[in-house]
Amino acid sequence: PGIARVRKMVKLYAQHNAALCIQGETGTDKELLAQSLHNAGSRRAHPFGAINCAALPESLLESELFGYAEGAFTGARRGGKPGVFEMAHRGTLFLDEIGDIGHSAQLRLLRALETKEIIRVGGNGIIPVDIRVISASHKALADLVSTGAFRRDLFYRLAVLRLHIPPLRLHPQDIPMLLSDLLRRYGRNADTVTSGMHEAMASYAWPGNVRELFAFFESYLILLEGRQKNEKLFLELLRDWTEEGKSSAAQGRAEHQQTSGDLKTQLRRARQEIVRETVQNCAWNKSLAASLLGISYNTLWRILGENNGRRQAP
Repeated sequence: PGIARVRKMVKLYAQHNAALCIQGETGTDKELLAQSLHNAGSRRAHPFGAINCAALPESLLESELFGYAEGAFTGARRGGKPGVFEMAHRGTLFLDEIGDIGHSAQLRLLRALETKEIIRVGGNGIIPVDIRVISASHKALADLVSTGAFRRDLFYRLAVLRLHIPPLRLHPQDIPMLLSDLLRRYGRNADTVTSGMHEAMASYAWPGNVRELFAFFESYLILLEGRQKNEKLFLELLRDWTEEGKSSAAQGRAEHQQTSGDLKTQLRRARQEIVRETVQNCAWNKSLAASLLGISYNTLWRILGENNGRRQAP
């Protein structure tokens, strides 16, 4: 249901030019979703520019975003260089890991979004730009705003529309569909995966999400060589894979969940985490979340309120 809802919202959001923010854990294919939004919209005939904001120091990030004028700094290219804002003109600009940019870049980005104009680093000419901005982060931007690490006014500029991609552990039933293209590329069909393999994959938390799933399954297909299938090989490989990432898997299952206390306490915490994730995946629509979980609206509220001064659930 979470993924079906995302697909429905993508089709709707693609028809508009409002800024959009995608939230999701690392490995959930946020850039693929951004490209889908671009390709389904009215700007699809124009460029799709992308930049990972976490990959560059702030001094270089600003020149990559806005470009630089000739002589702006030592080693600057003769004639200057356009940034991704200019290169994505009339198209879509994807800002990945937007939560990692510093305050100076945040201020310049805010001004560019407000005025739809940029000035190259070291330049003085105003350049108009017409782009749709899609941003993404594995961090909760609202939390960064509350701590002062991210500008509130920029957050509301970037997150006019919002999408949350559920982690793979919340929709393991989609794994066969996700693997279908990889199977085709290796000349395989669905018979290569037995019911036991599907069950094993569904029981693993996949802390690296879809990216981890693809890496694991491709390694299995390569090791399979000329054989049609080999469940023993698959399970041994998955066991080794999960042993290596055991601590990450535990973190992926409940990043903020405490594991101390007796069984009753831990079950209560696990139930609360499941409800919280479902509410978040439903864009905070608690009625929808209660319906998906098969509980009443009042029960959902009671679980969310546990350990917060409200009465405990039995």
